[in-house]
Amino acid sequence: MKKKPGLHFLAKGKGIRRLIMVIKLTVFISLFFSVNLLALENSLKTRFTYDFTGMTVREVFQVLEQQSKFRFFYNEDFKTIDKIVDLNVKDENVEGILDKIFSGSDITYKVLENNLIVLTVKQNLQQYTVAGRVIDATTAIPLPGVNVIEKGTTNGTVTDVGGNYSLIVSNENAILVYSYMGYLPEETSIAGRTVIDIGLVEDITVLEEVVVIGYGSVTKRELTGAVSSVDQKDFNPGAVTDALQLVQGKVAGLSITKIDGGDPTKGYEITLRGATSINGTTNPLVVIDGIPGGSLEAIAPDDIESFSILKDGSAAAIYGTRGTNGVILVTTRHGAKGKVNVE
Repeated sequence: MKKKPGLHFLAKGKGIRRLIMVIKLTVFISLFFSVNLLALENSLKTRFTYDFTGMTVREVFQVLEQQSKFRFFYNEDFKTIDKIVDLNVKDENVEGILDKIFSGSDITYKVLENNLIVLTVKQNLQQYTVAGRVIDATTAIPLPGVNVIEKGTTNGTVTDVGGNYSLIVSNENAILVYSYMGYLPEETSIAGRTVIDIGLVEDITVLEEVVVIGYGSVTKRELTGAVSSVDQKDFNPGAVTDALQLVQGKVAGLSITKIDGGDPTKGYEITLRGATSINGTTNPLVVIDGIPGGSLEAIAPDDIESFSILKDGSAAAIYGTRGTNGVILVTTRHGAKGKVNVE
């Protein structure tokens, strides 16, 4: 079957017209940008002779806008805009004027098409990376989970399982703060270093604090069970009429609820290890100075020295089934050797 020659020339003509339109559009865009660039280049060649002394930067912009086609765009929060300048220019272009105004400041500028000048804040490109390792100063064991913070900022990181860390800081003179539970915090200045290894020292005052448990007393260093200790310095301040008010909200998992909130004569319902019985009580066993079965309502809050809350089975095992709901050990104040002290 023969093709009709008329259709062939028609399709060919449409393709040529489309190509001509693309070429015209390309030429138009090129001319448009060329004209804009030429206008911008001519504007940059504009010379100014003016005494700006005693004027604010904002007023300088107004003068430049009046004497040229430039327009300035900036954030009104820039403090530099209201700074008084001491500037007297002769035959200077706009870039030279702006360079003198913003010399030594944190403001920079960019000249865009259509004679628009945009002011921006200089980006801090002088970031500094420091890395290192945190260990126990005594045993040289790596410490994982140590907080490493750039002082005065929220910029920080934590050490990995090998005690290693890496942190990008603002400058080479930044100060790093190392903190870890059970250890004294450490501060050190980077002072141009890129590798900083730190040995943290144990906080003896915390680790040697005595905790009362069912089998006697141990230091926190030797404590392995789920035991919470609350002493006088941690008690709830204010007017306290009941011993339980001293530790209310101080121990995780210890719920202290008034049986009848409107009746001051009613006692408290204490839940430590959850509801362990449908019909029985959920109150934990109270041991006062080693004597089980005591009542916290019978003790004056001022006579209490510390509480120890035994949560797990291993810590309360010495009390058998009576410790099913947990155990609250109460140590009252007593006399001590030494000089008489009257408070």
